[in-house]
Amino acid sequence: MVAEDIASYEDPARIGRVYLALGDAEDASRAWPDALSASALAAHDHAPVLLTEGDRLPDAVADLLTEYRPDEVIVIGGTAAIRDSVAEEAAELADAELVRISGDTRYATSAAVADVARESGLDDADVWVATGLDFPDALAAGPAAARSGSPLVLIDGRNPGGAPVTTDWLGRHAEGLKVVGGTAVITDDVVDSLSR
Repeated sequence: MVAEDIASYEDPARIGRVYLALGDAEDASRAWPDALSASALAAHDHAPVLLTEGDRLPDAVADLLTEYRPDEVIVIGGTAAIRDSVAEEAAELADAELVRISGDTRYATSAAVADVARESGLDDADVWVATGLDFPDALAAGPAAARSGSPLVLIDGRNPGGAPVTTDWLGRHAEGLKVVGGTAVITDDVVDSLSR
Protein backbone atom coordinates (compact mmCIF):
# COMPACT_ATOMS: atom_id res chain seq x y z
CA MET A 1 0.00 0.00 0.00
CA VAL A 2 1.33 3.43 -0.88
CA ALA A 3 0.47 6.97 0.17
CA GLU A 4 -1.96 7.43 -2.71
CA ASP A 5 -3.97 4.43 -1.49
CA ILE A 6 -4.09 5.74 2.06
CA ALA A 7 -5.46 9.04 0.77
CA SER A 8 -8.67 7.14 -0.06
CA TYR A 9 -9.33 6.54 3.65
CA GLU A 10 -11.97 8.87 5.13
CA ASP A 11 -9.46 10.88 7.17
CA PRO A 12 -5.87 9.84 6.43
CA ALA A 13 -4.54 12.20 9.09
CA ARG A 14 -6.25 10.05 11.73
CA ILE A 15 -4.67 6.68 11.01
CA GLY A 16 -4.45 5.04 14.43
CA ARG A 17 -2.23 2.17 13.46
CA VAL A 18 -0.45 0.53 10.60
CA TYR A 19 0.52 -3.10 10.15
CA LEU A 20 4.00 -3.81 8.85
CA ALA A 21 4.66 -7.17 7.17
CA LEU A 22 7.32 -8.75 5.02
CA GLY A 23 6.68 -8.03 1.37
CA ASP A 24 9.91 -9.09 -0.28
CA ALA A 25 12.23 -12.00 0.43
CA GLU A 26 14.81 -14.00 -1.46
CA ASP A 27 12.57 -17.03 -0.93
CA ALA A 28 9.30 -15.75 -2.42
CA SER A 29 7.25 -18.23 -0.35
CA ARG A 30 8.19 -16.26 2.79
CA ALA A 31 7.03 -12.89 1.46
CA TRP A 32 3.25 -13.13 1.85
CA PRO A 33 1.94 -15.32 4.73
CA ASP A 34 2.15 -12.77 7.53
CA ALA A 35 0.52 -9.98 5.52
CA LEU A 36 -2.36 -12.25 4.55
CA SER A 37 -2.82 -13.53 8.10
CA ALA A 38 -3.22 -9.90 9.18
CA SER A 39 -5.51 -8.85 6.32
CA ALA A 40 -8.87 -9.37 8.02
CA LEU A 41 -7.68 -7.80 11.28
CA ALA A 42 -6.23 -4.80 9.46
CA ALA A 43 -9.46 -4.31 7.51
CA HIS A 44 -11.45 -4.56 10.76
CA ASP A 45 -9.19 -1.83 12.20
CA HIS A 46 -9.43 0.29 9.02
CA ALA A 47 -5.64 0.16 9.01
CA PRO A 48 -3.27 -0.27 6.08
CA VAL A 49 -0.83 -3.16 5.73
CA LEU A 50 2.54 -1.78 4.69
CA LEU A 51 5.09 -4.09 3.11
CA THR A 52 8.77 -3.96 3.96
CA GLU A 53 11.97 -5.80 3.32
CA GLY A 54 13.24 -7.84 6.21
CA ASP A 55 16.46 -5.93 6.66
CA ARG A 56 15.58 -2.51 5.23
CA LEU A 57 12.62 -0.15 5.43
CA PRO A 58 11.75 0.99 1.90
CA ASP A 59 11.86 4.75 1.32
CA ALA A 60 8.18 4.93 0.34
CA VAL A 61 7.15 3.28 3.62
CA ALA A 62 9.48 5.51 5.64
CA ASP A 63 8.03 8.60 3.95
CA LEU A 64 4.48 7.47 4.65
CA LEU A 65 5.19 6.78 8.33
CA THR A 66 6.81 10.20 8.70
CA GLU A 67 3.86 11.94 7.03
CA TYR A 68 0.92 10.16 8.68
CA ARG A 69 2.49 9.36 12.07
CA PRO A 70 0.19 6.55 13.26
CA ASP A 71 -0.10 5.91 16.99
CA GLU A 72 0.97 2.27 16.63
CA VAL A 73 3.19 0.31 14.28
CA ILE A 74 2.21 -3.34 14.55
CA VAL A 75 4.83 -5.66 13.09
CA ILE A 76 3.53 -9.02 11.91
CA GLY A 77 6.06 -11.84 12.10
CA GLY A 78 9.21 -12.57 14.05
CA THR A 79 12.72 -11.25 13.70
CA ALA A 80 13.50 -13.87 11.07
CA ALA A 81 10.98 -12.02 8.89
CA ILE A 82 11.52 -8.39 9.97
CA ARG A 83 14.61 -7.45 11.95
CA ASP A 84 14.25 -5.46 15.15
CA SER A 85 16.23 -2.61 13.58
CA VAL A 86 13.62 -2.25 10.82
CA ALA A 87 10.72 -2.39 13.26
CA GLU A 88 12.37 0.15 15.55
CA GLU A 89 13.12 2.50 12.66
CA ALA A 90 9.47 2.35 11.56
CA ALA A 91 8.20 3.17 15.05
CA GLU A 92 10.75 5.96 15.49
CA LEU A 93 9.82 7.61 12.17
CA ALA A 94 6.14 7.55 13.17
CA ASP A 95 6.86 8.46 16.80
CA ALA A 96 4.60 5.49 17.52
CA GLU A 97 4.27 2.61 19.93
CA LEU A 98 5.83 -0.56 18.54
CA VAL A 99 3.96 -3.86 18.86
CA ARG A 100 5.04 -7.20 17.40
CA ILE A 101 2.69 -10.13 16.79
CA SER A 102 4.63 -13.25 15.95
CA GLY A 103 5.18 -16.96 16.31
CA ASP A 104 7.92 -19.43 15.46
CA THR A 105 6.37 -20.30 12.07
CA ARG A 106 3.93 -18.75 9.61
CA TYR A 107 1.22 -20.86 11.25
CA ALA A 108 2.13 -19.78 14.77
CA THR A 109 2.08 -16.16 13.62
CA SER A 110 -1.31 -16.74 12.02
CA ALA A 111 -2.65 -18.13 15.31
CA ALA A 112 -1.16 -15.19 17.25
CA VAL A 113 -2.85 -12.74 14.85
CA ALA A 114 -6.13 -14.66 15.24
CA ASP A 115 -5.86 -14.26 19.03
CA VAL A 116 -5.49 -10.50 18.63
CA ALA A 117 -8.38 -10.52 16.14
CA ARG A 118 -10.64 -12.20 18.72
CA GLU A 119 -9.61 -9.65 21.35
CA SER A 120 -10.38 -6.87 18.84
CA GLY A 121 -13.92 -8.11 18.32
CA LEU A 122 -13.72 -10.34 15.27
CA ASP A 123 -16.16 -13.24 15.53
CA ASP A 124 -14.78 -16.76 15.70
CA ALA A 125 -18.15 -18.38 15.01
CA ASP A 126 -17.12 -18.91 11.38
CA VAL A 127 -13.34 -18.70 10.94
CA TRP A 128 -12.02 -18.52 7.40
CA VAL A 129 -9.14 -20.91 6.66
CA ALA A 130 -6.82 -21.03 3.67
CA THR A 131 -3.64 -22.90 2.88
CA GLY A 132 -0.41 -21.40 4.09
CA LEU A 133 1.52 -23.11 1.30
CA ASP A 134 0.52 -20.67 -1.45
CA PHE A 135 -1.03 -17.22 -1.50
CA PRO A 136 -3.93 -16.95 -4.02
CA ASP A 137 -6.71 -18.41 -1.87
CA ALA A 138 -5.72 -16.46 1.24
CA LEU A 139 -5.46 -13.31 -0.88
CA ALA A 140 -9.02 -13.84 -2.12
CA ALA A 141 -10.31 -14.82 1.33
CA GLY A 142 -8.94 -11.83 3.27
CA PRO A 143 -11.55 -9.28 2.16
CA ALA A 144 -14.38 -11.80 2.55
CA ALA A 145 -13.25 -12.71 6.06
CA ALA A 146 -13.02 -9.02 6.94
CA ARG A 147 -16.46 -8.33 5.49
CA SER A 148 -17.94 -11.13 7.60
CA GLY A 149 -16.09 -9.88 10.69
CA SER A 150 -14.11 -13.10 11.08
CA PRO A 151 -10.41 -13.96 11.37
CA LEU A 152 -8.45 -15.60 8.57
CA VAL A 153 -6.21 -18.47 9.69
CA LEU A 154 -3.56 -20.22 7.59
CA ILE A 155 -3.32 -24.01 7.71
CA ASP A 156 -1.23 -26.69 6.06
CA GLY A 157 -3.65 -27.73 3.36
CA ARG A 158 -1.89 -30.97 2.48
CA ASN A 159 -0.97 -32.49 5.83
CA PRO A 160 -3.47 -32.83 8.70
CA GLY A 161 -0.59 -32.68 11.19
CA GLY A 162 1.47 -30.09 9.34
CA ALA A 163 0.35 -27.02 11.27
CA PRO A 164 -0.56 -28.17 14.78
CA VAL A 165 -0.58 -24.66 16.24
CA THR A 166 -3.38 -23.45 13.95
CA THR A 167 -5.20 -26.77 14.12
CA ASP A 168 -5.14 -26.45 17.92
CA TRP A 169 -6.28 -22.82 17.74
CA LEU A 170 -9.21 -23.74 15.52
CA GLY A 171 -10.13 -26.63 17.82
CA ARG A 172 -10.24 -24.30 20.83
CA HIS A 173 -11.97 -21.30 19.27
CA ALA A 174 -13.73 -21.90 15.97
CA GLU A 175 -17.38 -22.88 16.09
CA GLY A 176 -17.52 -23.21 12.30
CA LEU A 177 -15.14 -23.04 9.37
CA LYS A 178 -15.24 -21.49 5.93
CA VAL A 179 -12.64 -23.47 3.98
CA VAL A 180 -11.28 -21.59 0.97
CA GLY A 181 -9.92 -23.60 -1.94
CA GLY A 182 -10.50 -26.96 -3.56
CA THR A 183 -9.16 -30.37 -2.63
CA ALA A 184 -5.98 -29.72 -4.62
CA VAL A 185 -4.93 -27.15 -2.01
CA ILE A 186 -6.81 -28.34 1.09
CA THR A 187 -7.37 -32.07 1.09
CA ASP A 188 -10.43 -33.85 2.41
CA ASP A 189 -8.24 -35.41 5.12
CA VAL A 190 -7.26 -31.94 6.35
CA VAL A 191 -10.89 -30.77 6.33
CA ASP A 192 -11.95 -33.90 8.23
CA SER A 193 -9.23 -33.36 10.83
CA LEU A 194 -10.29 -29.74 11.30
CA SER A 195 -13.95 -30.72 11.59
CA ARG A 196 -13.13 -33.11 14.41
